[in-house]
Amino acid sequence: MSNHVLKNLPPVDSNIVNMKKTTWKKSSKYLKAMEKIGLLTVKGKGDNLTITTIAKSDHERVKKFEPYPIKKQPAIQQPTTSKPKSSLPGAGKLDVVQLYRPSSLHVGVMEALSLSYGYYTATEIKQMLVRYITQKSLAKKGDPKMITLDETLRKITNQRQSISVTLDRVKLSESFLKSFPVFHKISDPSQPSQTKSAPVRGPVPTVHIIEELKIGRKTVTRVFGFEDFLIKPKEFSAELRVKCSGSTTVGPNVQQPKLTEVVVQGSHHKIVTEILVARGLKTSWISFENKVKSKKKK
Repeated sequence: MSNHVLKNLPPVDSNIVNMKKTTWKKSSKYLKAMEKIGLLTVKGKGDNLTITTIAKSDHERVKKFEPYPIKKQPAIQQPTTSKPKSSLPGAGKLDVVQLYRPSSLHVGVMEALSLSYGYYTATEIKQMLVRYITQKSLAKKGDPKMITLDETLRKITNQRQSISVTLDRVKLSESFLKSFPVFHKISDPSQPSQTKSAPVRGPVPTVHIIEELKIGRKTVTRVFGFEDFLIKPKEFSAELRVKCSGSTTVGPNVQQPKLTEVVVQGSHHKIVTEILVARGLKTSWISFENKVKSKKKK
C-alpha cells in the first residue's frame, strides 16, 4: 500500500509514509475507511479484502481533489543491443541486374531514336518500343492496342508481311524484348573490387540447392553455383554452419568439377534460400530439387 501511495506524494521521508505509522495501522482498515466516505467498495472479511468498485469522476470528493505537484520521473533508457553486421564477403545486399544490348537487327530503331548501343534494362527496352511506335505512328486508329508493323519491326519480330501486318501491343513488346541479346551484371556495393567491370553475356545464373540422402541414410543439402554471385565458398560454408547448426564441407561438384559446392548436414533448403534472398537474389534465380522423397513405384 505504501508503494502505491508514495509515488503520488510530494518529496517526503519514506519512513514517515508507512501504513503502520498512520491512524489506520493496517491496509484493510484504511480501505474500510475509504468505503465509509464512498470512495470505493470492498468485499471480503478481515484483512483479506478486494476492491470491487471505485468512485467515478462525478463524486464530490473526487471533483474537489487537488493532486500534489510532483516531478515526473525520468524515463529509464534501455540499453540498445544492435546485432553486429556480418563481415562475410557477399553478406551485404548484392546488386543483380539483367541487361539487354542492341544488335545489328535493331539498327532501324536505334537510328530513328538517336540512341547509343549501350546496355538497357527491360523497362528501358519497352519504353524504347513505345517511343518508336509513337514516332512512326504505328498504332492502329480506333484500336491503339494493335500495332501496324513496319519493315523494321517485321524483321525484329520475324514476321512475314503476307502472314501478319498488325500485332497485339503486348505480344509485340514480348517479342521485341526477346530479340535483344541478354547480359547480366552482379556487383557488391560493399566490395567494389569484386565487381566485374562489364556485364557478362547470358541471363542471370542460377544457384542450385539439392537435398538428398547420403550413405547412412543422412539427409544433406548441397549448394552450388553461388560463386557467380560473388559469394566465397569458405565464408559461405561458415555462415551455413552457424545458421543451420550443422557441419559443412567444401569441395568440387561431382557432375561439374569446375564448380565448388557447399554441403551442410540436414534439410536446410529454406534457410539457404532465405540467406540468398537476403543478399539480393530473386527466387527465380534459385533452383531447388528434392531427391529425398522416394519416387512412387508404377
